[in-house]
Amino acid sequence: KKDAYLTISSLSAYLLVEQETPAVVVFRRTDLGFVREVYEGLDAVVPLPEIEIDLLSTPEPAELAMREAEVALLVTDRPPPSLVGRRLAALPSALYAARRYLADHPADGELATHLWVGWEDGMSHIPAARWLREQVPDARIACRVSSGATLSAAIRAGVGIGHLLCFMADEDPALVQLRPPESALETGLWLLNHEDLRTTGRVRVFLDDVDAFEEHGL
Repeated sequence: KKDAYLTISSLSAYLLVEQETPAVVVFRRTDLGFVREVYEGLDAVVPLPEIEIDLLSTPEPAELAMREAEVALLVTDRPPPSLVGRRLAALPSALYAARRYLADHPADGELATHLWVGWEDGMSHIPAARWLREQVPDARIACRVSSGATLSAAIRAGVGIGHLLCFMADEDPALVQLRPPESALETGLWLLNHEDLRTTGRVRVFLDDVDAFEEHGL
């Protein structure tokens, strides 16, 4: 069977996984034909540059059912009911302002005295949007946005203050954290896919690799 596979002109690499020992044999196509490579041991890493992954960054969830993507990472607390998966992490958020904004607006001022960058009505379910409605009902909204990228850009430009994901904002020297993270502002990071694709080979391998990375704390 191996010899038959190696005659396929479009084949770039062929893997044989040993059943009794932790070893993988790779036959990789080169200009001189197929070269045999052996990887042994549980810590061995098999390089497979032949496998390509397209990472699409978009504020709108990809339509997995239409095969726009096979796996999705969504920052949300409301994963679509048509998808299956699990929450990988809770992402903390906090209140931030640009240094240029604070030059004219004291950081210790009352929340209601500040200008705010808020979410448009269609995003009212977001934890930060709920928090603002409950904690600062008379907030002075300078502008409303519909995506995290626009929110970050508006706050960074000094339009107003607002909540940002800490892992993104803490490393930005142009921003200052005004209040510590609050549990009510946490958002989930979900790994999702369509149920019909869970048993697809490449999807299953990807999900298993994610599990392995998590297990080793990577």
